[in-house]
Amino acid sequence: MNLKNMITRLTSNYNKNENSNIYKLFSILAPEVEFLKELFEKIESWQGIKNAEGNALDLIGDDVRQERLGLTDEQYRPMLRFKVSLNKSNADIDSVNTAIKSITEDNFIRLHEGYNYINEPASIVIRLKNFDKNVRYDLIDNILAAGVRANLKVEKQTLDRLYIGSVTLCGETTTVYPYNIGVIENKTTVYVATGYSAGSETVEILPKR
Repeated sequence: MNLKNMITRLTSNYNKNENSNIYKLFSILAPEVEFLKELFEKIESWQGIKNAEGNALDLIGDDVRQERLGLTDEQYRPMLRFKVSLNKSNADIDSVNTAIKSITEDNFIRLHEGYNYINEPASIVIRLKNFDKNVRYDLIDNILAAGVRANLKVEKQTLDRLYIGSVTLCGETTTVYPYNIGVIENKTTVYVATGYSAGSETVEILPKR
């Protein structure tokens, strides 16, 4: 509440002139009242995951049992939203929808049952607008019932080339793969290359679950 509003709320019994004692008193109090108002609004706003920062997010994490693990605030928020969804989940379609939206946000299009969409029983198909490398898609496995597989379908390809390379030294075993929830349909040109010295035991390059 600013000074003008405070003076306006006074009855006509008081002298509202700038030289009056009541006006001088309110001019001292007004900045403090305004500061407290903004502070309380900030406290109220920071009770939610969307606006909370720093220690306020950590307190929310304590409530839902999700550690920060060195993440920034922006990285931590999707984890918290997902954990809240996970805690409320019954592993049904509605719960899975809510959980996926919590980490993919506006990128999520729709969820389909795999049996009807790709003729694969015990699976789901998650349609996305784009593939965001910063999103923890592996978290989706935690919301699904045992034995159910998740497949990603990206409607819009954001990368036109993907390079995968591996080099091993003698006697080493190297496996190179991007974590993959299931099948990611795309039109990207993928370049795979490997090099290894004599005596290398195993070189394996593949998408792997």
